[in-house]
Amino acid sequence: MIDVFTTDNIDCLVARSLADGWEITFRSTNDGMHHQLYLNGRLADWSDTTEQRSFLLPPVEGPCRIAIAAVDRLRRDMDMSGGNDNLPGPPDWVCSVGVPRMSNLRLHDRVALLGDNTTGRMDPTPLVIREARPNEADLWGLGPFGLEGSGMGGLDSPGFGAGAFGAGEFGFDADLIFLEAVLNRSGLHHLLVRTLGQDGGYTDSEPFIIAAAPPPTAPTNLTATAYDSQTHTLTLTWTLSEDDDG
Repeated sequence: MIDVFTTDNIDCLVARSLADGWEITFRSTNDGMHHQLYLNGRLADWSDTTEQRSFLLPPVEGPCRIAIAAVDRLRRDMDMSGGNDNLPGPPDWVCSVGVPRMSNLRLHDRVALLGDNTTGRMDPTPLVIREARPNEADLWGLGPFGLEGSGMGGLDSPGFGAGAFGAGEFGFDADLIFLEAVLNRSGLHHLLVRTLGQDGGYTDSEPFIIAAAPPPTAPTNLTATAYDSQTHTLTLTWTLSEDDDG
């Protein structure tokens, strides 16, 4: 049986800083399969060929969590993270909210994520804000579908069932607008989603609470203490950060 999705046999994951983002390289023995890059639990990119072993990632806000998966050709552009225990979800310092792109959104509306930074008072400055693009919700039966694709689909929609299941009108699935923000302060964060109209008016969702843990800090005093030319082994020492659990 040919695997359609796996995270096995993938290692040597390296992130190299570039002037305009990051280069992600990895090793995989899943020959004949395409590969996907997941960022904070969501599909961020996929390979064009089965031989590709690197991705270019735009600049990201704060520490993030990345993972690589191997998939068959037909599923290379499908987000497989829903209910998949082999893929890590968003880290404890990231809030990720999916807002259904519904037809009641107006042209030029924007959606924003607001928070109180654990102070108990909502900050009116958005943590993140995005264009709603409600016109995409009117493309019934068209794709690609499910993740920043063309809204709600019918039976002819590629990837039917890959969006927010049943969240659209008439029981159709709905495309999602993702709002993602780094929560740098540990504790309980009160947040809400605000829909902003071009006329200056707005409507707010019900507030919700997320318990956030701070991003890990890097170890210090990293030093190369020895190198064995026979085994090509480099020995390193470092000072653990305060949040290292061992």
